[in-house]
Amino acid sequence: MTNWYKITSFTLLMKEMAGRPKIFDEEAALNKAAILFWKKGYEATSTEDLIQAMGVQRGSFYNSFGSKKELFINAINSHETNLFSRFKKQLKASNRPIQVIKDAFLSLADCPKEEHLMGCFAGNTIAEFSGIDEELAENAGKHLKALEEIFFKQIKSSQQTGELKSKIEARLLGKYLLNLWNGINITRRVYPDKNILKSLIEFQLEAIG
Repeated sequence: MTNWYKITSFTLLMKEMAGRPKIFDEEAALNKAAILFWKKGYEATSTEDLIQAMGVQRGSFYNSFGSKKELFINAINSHETNLFSRFKKQLKASNRPIQVIKDAFLSLADCPKEEHLMGCFAGNTIAEFSGIDEELAENAGKHLKALEEIFFKQIKSSQQTGELKSKIEARLLGKYLLNLWNGINITRRVYPDKNILKSLIEFQLEAIG
């Protein structure tokens, strides 16, 4: 199974932190900020929390990352861009890309409980800021739309090659998968159980064969 989400999200970020030299590394600091924001949300994360978690001096924090809001935008943009870049590479490299998509969803069931309870970084941000800070909500929304676009393009391509037999319009299936993505990331916070999640995901993936 291609656990693209599991190994490139929280788990991977934690592994990337291990063994790094104790010097100021902007990329590593940004990843640490992303983990903290993802776990706690924007409002519940203080600047002091970030400085401590990132292992930087206050002056370096402001000089390198600007404000807390600027850091948040950079953190979520970096996280989501890297995540989807890896996903697109896996789809391109596979001779069964629809199976890669299925495995992407099924891998969510295998995540540790801690990550189940964190849900989706972009989805959490939309829930936190819709009607409050439209800049942050819209920025997170563009990442989920980018995921939908990945689904749409692969579905359309796989329909043309014959891998995907469904005749349902590709754009609709892309939105369906995005809806499944958003829904399962809420549900896994309610039922952080591998077997329950796997059964739900397998049932809903029947739409793509």
